Amino acid sequence: MKKLKKTHLLLIAVAVLILLGCIGVTAYLLFSNYQNVRLFKLAQSNFERGDPESLDAAEAQLLELIRNDDDNEEAYVMLGEIAARRQVYPEQVYYCYMACRLNPLSAENKDRYIRSLLFARYFERLENFLAQQSDLSDEYKLYLAYAAGRNGNVSKYQLPQKSDDPLYQLVEVLFKDQQSDPERKLEMLAGISSDDPFVKQEILAAKAELYLSLHDFDNVENVLKEAYELNSFAFAPVLGRFYANFRTFGQALTVLESHLAVYRDPLIAMETAEIYCLLGLTDKIAGLRSGYQSDSGDTGMLCIYYFDALTALAENDMAALKELTVPLRGKIDTPLSAYMFFCVDMQKDDLSAINAAYTKVLAHRNYLDLQDRADGMIRQLLANSLSGNNNNEELLFTLAKTLYDRKPDAFTAKYLLLIMRRRNSVNLVLLQDALRRFGNDPGIIKFAIEYYLANDLSAAGNLIASYREQFPEKVSDMLRYEIIHAAKSRDFDRVSELFRSNFSAELLPEYWHFASSTMRVADLQFLSRDQVYGPFCRALLLLKEGNNAAACDILADADAGNDPALLFFAAKTLGENGREQAALDKYSRFTPESPYYTVALLNMAEIFAGLGNNVRALELSRAAYLRQPDSPEVQFCYADKLYRNGKFSEIPDVLRLSDSSPYLQEVKTLWIAGMQAKIKQCDIRSQREVLRELCRRLLVVAPDDRVALEYLEQLDKTPH
Repeated sequence: MKKLKKTHLLLIAVAVLILLGCIGVTAYLLFSNYQNVRLFKLAQSNFERGDPESLDAAEAQLLELIRNDDDNEEAYVMLGEIAARRQVYPEQVYYCYMACRLNPLSAENKDRYIRSLLFARYFERLENFLAQQSDLSDEYKLYLAYAAGRNGNVSKYQLPQKSDDPLYQLVEVLFKDQQSDPERKLEMLAGISSDDPFVKQEILAAKAELYLSLHDFDNVENVLKEAYELNSFAFAPVLGRFYANFRTFGQALTVLESHLAVYRDPLIAMETAEIYCLLGLTDKIAGLRSGYQSDSGDTGMLCIYYFDALTALAENDMAALKELTVPLRGKIDTPLSAYMFFCVDMQKDDLSAINAAYTKVLAHRNYLDLQDRADGMIRQLLANSLSGNNNNEELLFTLAKTLYDRKPDAFTAKYLLLIMRRRNSVNLVLLQDALRRFGNDPGIIKFAIEYYLANDLSAAGNLIASYREQFPEKVSDMLRYEIIHAAKSRDFDRVSELFRSNFSAELLPEYWHFASSTMRVADLQFLSRDQVYGPFCRALLLLKEGNNAAACDILADADAGNDPALLFFAAKTLGENGREQAALDKYSRFTPESPYYTVALLNMAEIFAGLGNNVRALELSRAAYLRQPDSPEVQFCYADKLYRNGKFSEIPDVLRLSDSSPYLQEVKTLWIAGMQAKIKQCDIRSQREVLRELCRRLLVVAPDDRVALEYLEQLDKTPH
């Protein structure tokens, strides 16, 4: 009984405690609700007063209310209204979104959210939101069409027929009209008027874009300033970039810094830091870095890396910049970042990377003078390459062509023409364009003269005369061109006059070539006054008279000095006139570096063959073949020496049958003999397929060849 009483007492105590707890909780909830209601009423009262101090108080009270009750839709609505009055549009977007999320069925909440996105110009979010809604009103359909137009997606949605609506007209002009030019579109915009602040600002934005396309910067500035007055948040970045591009950095920073004083915006902070970088204000970049270094997430880290990279770029610290740009590549894409990556790639010995980075810089809008700076760096790279040994000439040509198309200048034109001359080609369009633009540049005129000397002697003569008139102090530059022009015109008396009146050591090789090829007695006699060329000229005169023996006596003892043409003339003449040992002595003086070396090897091979030393002849012809295996003359000489030494089967591996060969018949005879030897070396039982293929190849060239036909017959009779 006593135990039962104790249990009852315990249960009663617990019940009393629970009752007291419920009373306490109820009291707390009643008090809390009272406090929330009180806070809301105070906030509402302050909001209705509307002065700045009252709005500040209302905001503080509503934020406290949300901390107590984060599901309070009315608090978010009122905070959105306060942000709208202050034109702090990012906050308005957030608060309106929260209210809409708490009560998505509220048409008023949806409308407030849409209007906040319009004034913040968050067109991507607006398109995504409206595209997910069903049963859109015509007004919302217009908003969707405009947002889609701004996002490049206007064709995805049907435009409602509201031709009298200013926003409808704006969509038609900006995104539907593909025919009108900017001037015509500006005229059409002038006929659109609206009291809606959003439509007003968008008309101004459209005008700014059209004026910018026309390079009418005064009107761009005027309409952007007007739009900025209407909506400083949305148009501060645009106006700041305009000032940075087309006015002054000071004006740009005034706008951007004012924006950052109100809004925490990492992207605008990075744009502002770019201007600091270009001005060398690294302390200002450091200030921004300290203000944003606590930001978390990818954007925060990206921001800090970019601030540090901009500091390194401003200080020209390429080693640090190279490291800092590694995490930035592929994650940030502004004109200055593209230029930054270009600067890093310029430090590499990698023309492919440089070309890609330069292309990237040029793909961006022209921001400040970054593209001009990149052009200058490419021009310097091209200039440096002239004294280097860069083997990637194709990429250098591509860089030069890009630079010339952007900013034609005489240096780049000459660079392109020089590369094309190395390739034995010419771009006539480029040459004529360079001549038209830079006809007062002596280098360009010389390139043109060289081209026209080979293609139009009349034009070449006019250019030579023009050069002499423009640059009388440089008339000596034209001497060789005048000589070539006269020679190609068959005016040999003029050629002779030019050589004689300008007689000099530098012109002796050309004069010798002219005199020896034309066998003009007067010129040979004149040139014979030179100590080195004298014996060779006298020998030529004797050859002309038919006194070959006396000529060879002179040539055997003549010293050609350092002139390989004279040495080769002497050796060849001696060899052709029975002075084999004297010729061999002259030919042996050619070194492998000489352009005459291969021909000297061939001629020595022929001399030794004539003397009966076929082994030595084969050695010399093989050495020539190893140097120039594609030369028909070398192939024929080597094949002939193989034949003389009984090495018939090697001949087909040397010779290339070609209808254009000057030795076709002789080559064909040697090749057939070599193929017959190859066939005879084959074992008819173990090399059946090889033998059949050799016979087939031989019969293609010589269809009646007896050896090939006999072996094919034996193949058919011999069992496998």
